[in-house]
Formats: sequence, structure tokens, C-alpha cells
Amino acid sequence: MQANFLPLDWYAKQAELQALLDITTPIPTLAERARIAQLEAELSASVADFKPGNGPLGDEWATVNLDRNGDGVVNQQDIDDYNADLLLIP
Repeated sequence: MQANFLPLDWYAKQAELQALLDITTPIPTLAERARIAQLEAELSASVADFKPGNGPLGDEWATVNLDRNGDGVVNQQDIDDYNADLLLIP
């Protein structure tokens, strides 16, 4: 199975953009307009990078074995164990 995931900062940028759009009505300041344009460009670039077929090349792929107990089945316990391990990462 392969999947592309948007980086976490994409969601932060999306939230910042939405907040700017919400508070700048009706007339955004020059600084707000510049930041809105910058965020829109960064978000568009991020989305373009994550369309199918635009994945990393060679050894850049990250992989994870979700079958944590090695029984050949990925079940809820495996997912819970994986999520618990993520909480241990500093």
C-alpha cells in the first residue's frame, strides 16, 4: 500500500490562512494581503507535491510495519500499539 500524506505544517498554514481570511474582512492590510498570498502559494505548492505520482524517488520513501505483533494481520491492537509508540517520540 502506498499513500501520500500532507506534512503537519500544511494544516497549520491552512488554519492560519483561514484565520486571516476571517479577520481581514472587508479590507485586509498590506501585510495581511502579503501573508495571505504567501500562504496560498505555499499551500498550492504542497498540494502539487503530494498528487499521485509525485512521491519521493529511490530510498526517500518512509515505511512502517503496522503489524506490530507479527501475526500477519493488522488489527486495532496493532494500531493502538503503533500510536502508543508515537507518543514516546520526543
